[in-house]
Amino acid sequence: MYAIIETGGKQYRVEPNEIFAVEKLDVEDGATVEFDKVALVQDEGKVVVGRPWVEGAKVVCRVLKAEGKDRKIVVFTYKAKSNYKRRKGHRQRFTQVDTQSKEQVSQQCYARQKDEQPDFYSAPRFVQSTPVVEQKPQQEQHKC
Repeated sequence: MYAIIETGGKQYRVEPNEIFAVEKLDVEDGATVEFDKVALVQDEGKVVVGRPWVEGAKVVCRVLKAEGKDRKIVVFTYKAKSNYKRRKGHRQRFTQVDTQSKEQVSQQCYARQKDEQPDFYSAPRFVQSTPVVEQKPQQEQHKC
């Protein structure tokens, strides 16, 4: 069983009892966080894809570390032939969370997803259209 959630503008694949880091959240240590933006849920071979989110699904996590720092990256700026060099460092902040549970998606959600899927084989793959070309009125040619 796994789910794909979105937080902080990024998507994460999470499983039960998994520890992972997300973009910094404004929470305290030991708090509970619910991620309701679930894009996909896979459970026992059943896959539910949200449009854009799966309704009724959420991932509950416990905060292990409210604010951590990632490894340092070096940002080096250089301009040729002008003796200009600048070196800066950056450490991205993150929140470390532990997946506690995934609330089950109801059978209605599975049935609705199955009914909503389009039949790709009955519809034409490509729609051909004729290009529209405006024709200019022909001018009369003068005979000399």
